[in-house]
Amino acid sequence: LLFGDDTVERVLRELRPAVHAKGTDYTRETVPEREVARALGVETVIAGDPKAHASRDVVSRVRALPPGGPSGPARA
Repeated sequence: LLFGDDTVERVLRELRPAVHAKGTDYTRETVPEREVARALGVETVIAGDPKAHASRDVVSRVRALPPGGPSGPARA
């Protein structure tokens, strides 16, 4: 899910999921959306492997690729 805000508070308000999952770089106390989730009755869980990576890093690497991917422009 892509969103343009700094937190997913607006997404939580719109979707009202049963569970809101965050990565292991957070604790239940440090989740930025914890108060909104709590007010909506959304359970916040911490899930995943230890954070040694982030999706923004993957996006940055993909954006840095040349047009057509790592081997250059696609050939017809």
